[in-house]
Amino acid sequence: MIRWRSMIAYTCIILPVMAVLLLCLLWLGASASAGQILLLLLLTTLLLGLLVTMWSERKLRPIRQLNSLAQGGANTDELLLLETDGEFGSLIRFFRRNIEKRHQIAKKRHREKDRLLTILQYMADGVMILNKDGKVRLLNPAAERILSTSQTKARNRTFIQVARDHRIAALWQRCLESEQEETALVDFDNDRFLRVVVTPFLQKSARGYVTILQDLTHIHHLQTVRQDFVSNVSHELRTPL
Repeated sequence: MIRWRSMIAYTCIILPVMAVLLLCLLWLGASASAGQILLLLLLTTLLLGLLVTMWSERKLRPIRQLNSLAQGGANTDELLLLETDGEFGSLIRFFRRNIEKRHQIAKKRHREKDRLLTILQYMADGVMILNKDGKVRLLNPAAERILSTSQTKARNRTFIQVARDHRIAALWQRCLESEQEETALVDFDNDRFLRVVVTPFLQKSARGYVTILQDLTHIHHLQTVRQDFVSNVSHELRTPL
């Protein structure tokens, strides 16, 4: 169908030009010199070439637009300006729908990522995300505070280098071997009592690990005070007056 339309279009361009050429030859008649005929043929050829070039440029524009769409070079505003008429109209509309859908999915993922980062930002528990090699990809402010580090210093360093504690490192090693969640209570730096949870996850065939650091120092202190109080009371009750 497109081939027949192209042939008809070329015919519509060539026939008027040939008709003009014939009329000019009839008007000049037998008195026309070879130079005049040659000049007329040259002008006719230039006119014909100009018309064909303009027509071809108009037909090639949708193809360039399709190429831009295929390479992802058209943004949302440019998509609305694409011509949807002619032989390539349905194809352009198809590409436009797919590009718009892809942009919507990208925006949705961006919103979800922002929401997740906001949650991590204000969580009281420390969170670290590690890749399959145990290198830190992300940690929230609570983890920075607990481990006395920063996102800049910790990123792309190994979990062992960031945690600086052999018991936490051993916990991650057990999770790596068992591929199951591992939990431990750690007396960290002799002044903090942490509950550490390391959980493996799989995302698009890429394995990683989420590490939760819960600072239970205050709770542990209250339990210690309660135990001391109970112990003292028991001792007093057993001691005769």
